[in-house]
Amino acid sequence: MSPDSHRSDKSLVGELERLAELQEPGALTDDFPEEQSKGPSGQHSWEGMNVGDWLQGIATSVVGGVVLLIFLAVVGAVFSRQARWVLNGALGRLLGIELDKVYESSAMAQPDLTYDMRRARTVAIFTGRGDELQREAFKPLFAGRPEHRSVRVRVLLPATNTGARVDWVKQREIELGRFDASFGHGLLRRQIGSNVEFLRGYQGRNVEVRRYSMPHLGRLVITERAAYLAFYRADVHGRECHVYRFHRGDFYDGLVRIFELAWDAGALGGDSTVTERPPRGTSVVDSADR
Repeated sequence: MSPDSHRSDKSLVGELERLAELQEPGALTDDFPEEQSKGPSGQHSWEGMNVGDWLQGIATSVVGGVVLLIFLAVVGAVFSRQARWVLNGALGRLLGIELDKVYESSAMAQPDLTYDMRRARTVAIFTGRGDELQREAFKPLFAGRPEHRSVRVRVLLPATNTGARVDWVKQREIELGRFDASFGHGLLRRQIGSNVEFLRGYQGRNVEVRRYSMPHLGRLVITERAAYLAFYRADVHGRECHVYRFHRGDFYDGLVRIFELAWDAGALGGDSTVTERPPRGTSVVDSADR
């Protein structure tokens, strides 16, 4: 056998011995450092762990979660109204905002509003025309209200004959007449009067009506659990404006205060003339609920 052949045989034997060693238990631990971080009991140990890397991992997870929420919000806004409403509520609560939902119109808000009208013990309504009071959303308070149900309802509607320097009903009718030809000749004033007559039939069932003399800024509906707010625009009917739902909190309390001040300053009953401030009544939010 030649010296070269002998060296080749030795090299081959060496390679076989090395492969055999790799098959032994624990031989691969150098390639997997995490195995070395386990203690005698097999549990992971904190020895050798880099705290900076650990904190960086947590920060990455948090940022990733926020990015995911933003991504879902964008997808929801593009593809699904329902998803957008849910994400609005989730993000609002995450950021400490009291806004629960945003509806594109009164029709979109109607199911939730009807549900809240069925559960409420006290309801305060500040509105411009009042036609919605005869529609499905408010049926649980009026036409569809069970005889045994106890609920206090207060409604603020515009005064139609105030003698004030500014006629706010006329001002709103001028706005409506710019895009709806049926307005501009006293229709709004007649509609308000018709809705006052509608409510007069329910005043013996714990329904109170007062009139206000101020700009027709929007519609506000408050229960002891939530508030719905719609700001009127000058170029569309109120039913086409966005509706915002707020849960209890500072903003909700501010809306309650606005209603109470307007209620205290309003005329009693169905009188269309604003008189002196009547005695202050009970708040829409009972003291026991605060």
